[in-house]
Amino acid sequence: MNIKQIKQLNFVAFLFCCGSWRIFIVAVGAFLLWQLAHFRCGSWRIFVVAVGAFSLWQLAHFRCGSWRIFVVAVGAFSLWQLAHFRCGSWRIFVVAVGAFSLWQLAHFRCGSWRIFVVAVGAFSLWQLAHFRCGSWRIFVVAVGAFSLWQLAHFRCGSWRIFVVAVGAFSLWQLAHFRCGSWRIFVVAVGAFSLWQLAHFRCGSWRIFVVAVGAFSLWQLAHFRCGSWRIFVVAVGAFSLWQLANFRCGSWRIFVVAVGAFFL
Repeated sequence: MNIKQIKQLNFVAFLFCCGSWRIFIVAVGAFLLWQLAHFRCGSWRIFVVAVGAFSLWQLAHFRCGSWRIFVVAVGAFSLWQLAHFRCGSWRIFVVAVGAFSLWQLAHFRCGSWRIFVVAVGAFSLWQLAHFRCGSWRIFVVAVGAFSLWQLAHFRCGSWRIFVVAVGAFSLWQLAHFRCGSWRIFVVAVGAFSLWQLAHFRCGSWRIFVVAVGAFSLWQLAHFRCGSWRIFVVAVGAFSLWQLANFRCGSWRIFVVAVGAFFL
């Protein structure tokens, strides 16, 4: 039986003649798997039904030996397009390709997270987390054991880009929404003092005070550090007078800022 005669047979008849899928692949010649599906069955969906009850992942390995060869075989679709075209949704695709975390999936499929982000579409990191995982917390677990700070730099290149990416939250809201409390957030972003944190994150203390919420400087000290003395140590080796002038411009403004307490 030659190739021309083989092509005249329908899909079921040919498989019956060959006895196995592997012999069939060899017999049909230089067809891509995608072309094969359309040539034999008219569409990919019919083909998936025809070849048997394999998951997409099993199908790729059984037919092509590896997922990478399969991706090449099915055509020049991005991973996102592939998921939707093949499975109808990303969630079904994730189940189909196997029990990999989102992070493993990105590296195994695309070689890196950055390429994966491009492949899955023009979503912000925040949208990506919610769309893929349902919540940010699940996403943080999925992408690996990175601190929030490491995550920001690894994913976005800088904290500022990360803040934009995750949404229009102030730094204070970000800390509470992501970590549950400011203290956990401080641990998560790294071993910075509050002063270093303010300058590194916001560029200045004034912007930081606005970002963390409508607390007076006094409330800020007690809420963040438990006491004013710890706060003074945290913000740097300034005398109280220098602190007042540097933070508020004058002692009078400072007294107003720290609250209705006698200093």
